[in-house]
Amino acid sequence: MSIYLKDAQSKKSEIDMLDITCLLFLISMNISYLLEISQLRNYSVISNIGKVLIAFGIINILFHNFISQNEMMNLSEFLRILFAIAIGFIAYWQSGGPTLIKLILFWLGCRGVEENKILKYEIVSLLIGMSIVVIPSLSGFTLARYYKDENTFTFGFVNPNNLPMILTAILISANLLMEEKEKGRFLSLIMQVALVLIILHLTNSRSATIVLLVFLFMSLLSINQTGKEIIEKLFYPLPLAFTGLSVISYLIARLYRTDDGWLQFTKLLSWRPYLWNKYYRVTPVTLFGNKLDKLGALDNAYLVLLLQYGVVVLCVYCIAYYFVTSMALKKKRIILLLAIFCYEVFYVFEFGPILVNVNPIILIYICLNSSSAPNNETGLKKVMEV
Repeated sequence: MSIYLKDAQSKKSEIDMLDITCLLFLISMNISYLLEISQLRNYSVISNIGKVLIAFGIINILFHNFISQNEMMNLSEFLRILFAIAIGFIAYWQSGGPTLIKLILFWLGCRGVEENKILKYEIVSLLIGMSIVVIPSLSGFTLARYYKDENTFTFGFVNPNNLPMILTAILISANLLMEEKEKGRFLSLIMQVALVLIILHLTNSRSATIVLLVFLFMSLLSINQTGKEIIEKLFYPLPLAFTGLSVISYLIARLYRTDDGWLQFTKLLSWRPYLWNKYYRVTPVTLFGNKLDKLGALDNAYLVLLLQYGVVVLCVYCIAYYFVTSMALKKKRIILLLAIFCYEVFYVFEFGPILVNVNPIILIYICLNSSSAPNNETGLKKVMEV
């Protein structure tokens, strides 16, 4: 009996240490990322702090995996990790972007931790990073208003779309945490709608505004059992949506013509299809991507993944979204289905939200792909058997 208690206490201590290393990893990586997309990056001291934070995050990865090595690490898995990192560096060298490397780092830094805890740590890390950027802008150290439009606020970020992107990740993570709670949920959603209308009106970010309002209003409908059943039926094909929208985005970029037939559609999407076609014409599709020419903002995550980061990275995202969506359907997780749907729409108009730093869906995939997350039904094989 004493041996059993000792083992249980040892296991609890191990889990607590995994939680701490995961939290510190997310805080360091997300603060570094938010500094990178803020006006503070123009100061060399802040830029160096961002690099130190990344180094600290990697140190936490080492501790995280050392602590869990008995449960999650064996020789074959170690070799697979080395292979994945090698592929990640090849992709980084060819595309000029660290997206695949980041996916690997976040998997190594968060695996083995429960989904609810990861979502909490994501919210905490983003709130800390957001405060570090926003407070200096409110005190006058950096600009609160967008230099191109005095009526639009950036709150210290480089682009007015940055804060809405972060707010989207925070609110969706919070709603996923409250997924099974019915009490007080209606009032919470109404308050979130008010917050979205205020903050996103100030930043003048149409894409994030529409995505978040659709998510919140559909969440209101899902409170009713009939609404849940309707949403579940509507989203039955959702596992293939990410791949489908990737194909549709590519076809629009390829088929786009500068004639009257496309004019209204182009105006509706704020001239995005014109830029999609512009990039398509000069950028080949390759396995590991390309360094993109500066032709304007390529506001389509599916095309950025395909043209800049390559077929390999796009396939990784397609697989991740397929498995997370399949799990959500099998477990009837309506709020998660709504979150996936709204994010996939968001990706048609913006690239930033797909990055793992501000992407709760990818963090949930990491949980599914962690073979020993405590008290969590994990592993892709187990998910598909639910």
